[in-house]
Amino acid sequence: MKKKSGSLASREKIKKNRFRKGGRKKEAGLLKRVSLTMGLILLISFTTVLMGGFFVFTYDMVTQSDYFAIKVIQVSGLSTISEGDILKQAGIEKGMNILGMNLNQVRKKLLAHPFIESVAVERLIPSELRIHIRENRPLAVADIGEFFLINEKGWIFKKKEPSDPKNLPMIKGLTLWDFDDYKAEKRKSPYIKDVMNFLTFSKTQTGMFSYKNIRMVQMDREVGLSLFLDGPIRTIKFGFSDYQQKCERVKEILALSGQINQITHIGEIDLNKVNRVVVTPAET
Repeated sequence: MKKKSGSLASREKIKKNRFRKGGRKKEAGLLKRVSLTMGLILLISFTTVLMGGFFVFTYDMVTQSDYFAIKVIQVSGLSTISEGDILKQAGIEKGMNILGMNLNQVRKKLLAHPFIESVAVERLIPSELRIHIRENRPLAVADIGEFFLINEKGWIFKKKEPSDPKNLPMIKGLTLWDFDDYKAEKRKSPYIKDVMNFLTFSKTQTGMFSYKNIRMVQMDREVGLSLFLDGPIRTIKFGFSDYQQKCERVKEILALSGQINQITHIGEIDLNKVNRVVVTPAET
């Protein structure tokens, strides 16, 4: 019986030793994996730092190289604004590095200019910059309590200043709501639409109804559109609608009378009705 118990004790001891050896192997394997992982992390970190330094060095070298300095600046689409004003507004000058330039920032700076409606900026490597401007072309001055310039789309784009273009027609009788409605293309206001249609029509005319002869367009919501002119005829009341037809009616009457180049004392022509023309002599 004693021998049997002794053999059991020895077997238990051997099992314990086996467990210790297995645990040591697991610990060694874990340490090896941790070491490999840490080594890989360090390698990646070192490579990242190295690559980052390389890119920073390359960027600095490229953006400071004279090879990429701006030598040619082309600005197109200007009629009201000067090229010097454009470059000053954009903060651009020859010699600047073309690759170090943020084109989006250049666009934003230019669009902040009230006379610029849209802008496109393009760089041609290695040394040319192209800027295309679409200007807000002033069509008239809107009197809505204060004076504002409107463009050819009928949009208010800036407050009138002494330095702005002279001899623009004045628009009276409209409100800020009319202009906002027109810009939003809701077209709920017929009054501004009539004014814009007539001014656009006048651009195609010569003689008394030409755009350059118009001093003021007044829209009365009760009696319609009236035109105040520079020339022998001072005022023409058109009423609502059929403006082109009414203009042709006046031309026909004046041509038939043989007085188209001799009228000097007409104060007002009333064209509220297409088939009737009322002429009022000017006060002397």
